[in-house]
Amino acid sequence: MKKQYLLPFLFILSLLISGCSGSKDEVVLAKSGFSSNVYMSGFPANRAISDGFDHAAFDASIIRSVLGPVNAAPAETSSSSSSAVDTENHLISPANLYLSLSSLAYMTDGTTRFQLMKLLGPSKLSELEENLQMLWGSQFYQTSDAACLMGSSLWINDTLPVPEEKLSELSEKYYTASYVGQPSNKKFNESYRSWLSSMSAGLLDDQIGETGLDPDMALQSATSLFYKAQFSQSFEASQTYEQTFHTPTTDVYVQMMHMDESFPYHQDALFDAAGLPMKNGATLWLLLPKEGTTPAALAADQAVLNWLNAPSYDQEDLTLSVPRFDIIAQLSLIDSLKAIGVDEIFNAKKADFSGLSKEIQDCAVSRIDQTLRVRVFEGGVEASAFAETVVVSSAAPEDAVVFRLNRPFMFALRDYDGTILFAGIVNDPSK
Repeated sequence: MKKQYLLPFLFILSLLISGCSGSKDEVVLAKSGFSSNVYMSGFPANRAISDGFDHAAFDASIIRSVLGPVNAAPAETSSSSSSAVDTENHLISPANLYLSLSSLAYMTDGTTRFQLMKLLGPSKLSELEENLQMLWGSQFYQTSDAACLMGSSLWINDTLPVPEEKLSELSEKYYTASYVGQPSNKKFNESYRSWLSSMSAGLLDDQIGETGLDPDMALQSATSLFYKAQFSQSFEASQTYEQTFHTPTTDVYVQMMHMDESFPYHQDALFDAAGLPMKNGATLWLLLPKEGTTPAALAADQAVLNWLNAPSYDQEDLTLSVPRFDIIAQLSLIDSLKAIGVDEIFNAKKADFSGLSKEIQDCAVSRIDQTLRVRVFEGGVEASAFAETVVVSSAAPEDAVVFRLNRPFMFALRDYDGTILFAGIVNDPSK
């Protein structure tokens, strides 16, 4: 393949700090970088009512693997201190990871692809492509009070021969833009960071400043998910004040938001849950474990994950106390993916990338990371995530229920069609 740059197309988002303004038509694609052949996909024109496919098993596998008690333990915990208390916050975006793994499934073949497809759900690429079309149709939109914007890109070392028809197919069926250049080139790296920054609406710029194209990469993919929506009923800022939050090891003071109102409410033997409806139809579910249970234990429990896929609840008058929080997480997903059966892609002797090019030999995924931020404030929710995959050569009222989130809890942002956009565990909202 001759040396070329494929233009970074950057989203110019008309989003205000306290809310969204404008219509979907105001999401503009703008050019930057060097001109050459461009493989850019068109995006769905109108939001679908539902993404139309069952991703419950995928969501549950990812949440359980990443947020469950084994993988939610602190990184520094050793086998000799396996009982160490987890005090860190944890985040995952199943929807964003679905985009990343779908592109990998297209680029691979044989057993490598089979392992990815088994996790993703479809038995054939054509079914996966239909799922992606429905996912984009449902989760790519901007309205006056909400936005959910996704992106997918593939960055290719210009020494790697990739047929142009493959890049065209990635664009048309996987909504993935392709860019070709030298990973050591400063402007190519700047374009990569600009793509990440624009697609995450600037929410993760500090983290993006520390990343870039791996100097040894043959391929590097990046996917993104930005979400912003207003609560159907906002918390009053005058009702936010400092209160105690009981972390697993100590007490801290946090800004606690309060409201007395009727909300979706569920309780069972393991947890109580309150749902905060969003104006766009999504719900922020807040799961408070019963005493003696941890948020990580909830994330590992299949019954809890089944409930998240199809929540049952009553409408109850609640005296609600929710900490205002803004948490950032960075995680490696290699161990989590290996634990659920995706391991061949990390072995250069076994990984098969012939789905993209038969010339790609002795390559493996060396890194698959996700960087996320979720902010919950009086007006609603703002969240962003990007995933990077690097392929290298082997080388109160009287009858109200009191729901007070003053100790560690789990949350999940569930869209009306069942898509889990973000999930996490908050052990300390003051961090």
